[in-house]
Amino acid sequence: MPRSGEIIRSVMISRYEDVEVEKAMGTIVTDRIIDVLSLLIVIGLAFILSFGKMNTYFKENMDLDNTLGRIVSFPALSALAVLGLVALHLIYRNWDKLLATMLGQKIYKIVSGFADGIKSIKDVENVSMFIFHSVMIWTMYYVMTYLCFLAFSPTADLGLVAGLTVFVFGSLGIVFPSPGGMGSYHYLVGEALGFYNISGADAFSFAMIVFISINLFCNIFFGLIFVILLPIISKKNTLNIARN
Repeated sequence: MPRSGEIIRSVMISRYEDVEVEKAMGTIVTDRIIDVLSLLIVIGLAFILSFGKMNTYFKENMDLDNTLGRIVSFPALSALAVLGLVALHLIYRNWDKLLATMLGQKIYKIVSGFADGIKSIKDVENVSMFIFHSVMIWTMYYVMTYLCFLAFSPTADLGLVAGLTVFVFGSLGIVFPSPGGMGSYHYLVGEALGFYNISGADAFSFAMIVFISINLFCNIFFGLIFVILLPIISKKNTLNIARN
């Protein structure tokens, strides 16, 4: 299920770190906001360094006026937007009455905990290290892609800028709400490699190799290791706290 991992992360943090699920979810949303900002910076850098190729691609494949026109004219979406505004208005007018009910108190607790988790970004003690680790995470993401470039003969001669462009398109494919980026990652990586005259077959092979080796093997393999280790580590930490 797309993005179900975010919920599982919240539950795991709550279970092993004694943090409320709502607050854990809020911190994960903050994490994703930082990721989006980082991705926008990387996209901007790639666009500057390979302006010609990316500008041509977006002009040919993204007609924003037509897309927005279709969205606005879509009846179901317009009706949903109106219903949403009506619901928000009713909630605002009856806020005190809703808070007096058990359901209202439960919802308020969830929303409040969620907001506290998001606001936790203000409590970062070492901002410079936070920025450093954020930069290093994205740098390592890029290095992984470029090392795969060097290991695959059709892409071995492509430069650092080509690697950055493919990395950006691949990241957008992962962000797309599909199971782990399956399909969307392959398509967008293939499109990016097409800028550099890599054949469709070679582009698909590269995308498949990277996807299986990094997104599937590493995530599943190391994920299973930590699923096994987390209860053991948590038990040891609990015993140490009890002894102290």
